[in-house]
Amino acid sequence: MLHLCAIILAAAPITGAIPVTATSAKAVRLFEEGRTAVLDLDSARGAKTLREAVAAEPEFALALAWLGRAVRGTDGLVFVQLAKDFSGKLPELERMEIEALYAEKKGDEDRARKLKRELADAAPADWVAQVLAGTQAQSDRKSQAALLYLQRAATLVPARPGASIPLAHTYLGQGMLGEALATAKKLVAQAPDDSRAYDTLGEIYMRIDRLDDADAAFEQATKLSPDAWMAFVGRAYVRFFRGHQAAARVMLARAKEAAQRAPAPAQRMVDVTIAWTQLAVGSSDQALRAVDDLEKTAKAHGDESGYAWAAVERGEMLFELGKRDQARAQIVEALQRSEKLNGEDANGLRRVAFWAAQRNALALGRKDEAAKAVQGLEALPPAPPDATSMREMLTAARAAQAIGSGNGAQAVSLLSSCSRTNFRCQQQMIEAQTLLGNQRAADETRAWMATANVRDGLSQGDDPIYLYLRMRFGVPPKAGTP
Repeated sequence: MLHLCAIILAAAPITGAIPVTATSAKAVRLFEEGRTAVLDLDSARGAKTLREAVAAEPEFALALAWLGRAVRGTDGLVFVQLAKDFSGKLPELERMEIEALYAEKKGDEDRARKLKRELADAAPADWVAQVLAGTQAQSDRKSQAALLYLQRAATLVPARPGASIPLAHTYLGQGMLGEALATAKKLVAQAPDDSRAYDTLGEIYMRIDRLDDADAAFEQATKLSPDAWMAFVGRAYVRFFRGHQAAARVMLARAKEAAQRAPAPAQRMVDVTIAWTQLAVGSSDQALRAVDDLEKTAKAHGDESGYAWAAVERGEMLFELGKRDQARAQIVEALQRSEKLNGEDANGLRRVAFWAAQRNALALGRKDEAAKAVQGLEALPPAPPDATSMREMLTAARAAQAIGSGNGAQAVSLLSSCSRTNFRCQQQMIEAQTLLGNQRAADETRAWMATANVRDGLSQGDDPIYLYLRMRFGVPPKAGTP
């Protein structure tokens, strides 16, 4: 067990920072590297490094807690439980950080939210505490609180992507495009060798319709890191927005190659993007064959997750094609396959499947079946704080129920709480506004979707919904060379 005489090694031993209690300098160094990787959204590298920290010091409570955050499913829960067990004699702020991560992993959102806020206020000089509180507020759609904490974090560590990237995204969510761009440029200046800094800059340039600058930033990200598959995806989106589909598919092929060096979900999401772009241009046979190939590969490699997700993707595509009965069968199959998955992987798939089942049932006029699908969504535990689209699925499903019953006002009220870049929600908003007879508002929402220039959150497991809707509904391409 840890003793009171344990050495306290702090990354920033100043007033207002959270101590890091351990007896091994090597373990502390590995912990700091691993925790930073997790906050930089590189969970795979973070988990690997945190495992090394725990191997160096098996009862290192704070390292165990962050390892629990990095690792999905029941294994992650085991690690945070161990951290809590070992935390009894730690300093108060360090123990509070562990308690916050434990509550987050257990799905106790109210307690996690409260502890993160208290921790950030008690440790104003600790950038990690500020990021935890800021990203929680961002997830809760409390933009002013998010900006307060994330601005503080970015000031403390201006060269850390884990602080500046969520700040830039919060600005984007508020439509503060100038501030978002300034934040990304500052990060690039402070961290010129970090591919994620350039990737974020490219995303913001794309949002403000500076496609040449966006492509240049994405290209620099790929030069700095050949594994930067999302930057290749960004370059593909630039080309899709310009109507250069052949050139875009070349970039998707390069993204797929880069994703071979990333965890399996990355590879799957590139394949899914290729399939949905084929569906958008009317090549439904090619799109479904792409899903068939994804399914066969997953089955051959014993990838239960990829195998289950293939059924979901096929079900959603069949729904889009108007093949309701076939879609229903595939969604049922996906839910059955989810029984072999664990933790958030299973719950994430079930959220998507239940939501697809509800939309399909409403299209078939089966209101009772749609209501049961919503009940299935309601029974699932909350999605992780950083999974915005997953968290908003229940809201979107309830809005769809309202639209199905002719209550456009209730649907608009519900959908107003969704992120502007949740384009399934925005698609439903157009339906609700049209139902209310507010054609002007519907046209404004449609115009926003046509000009948003958003790169879908594939790295968070989101389908390429924006790209699909934009291609399908024939938004005029932008000028420019491939």
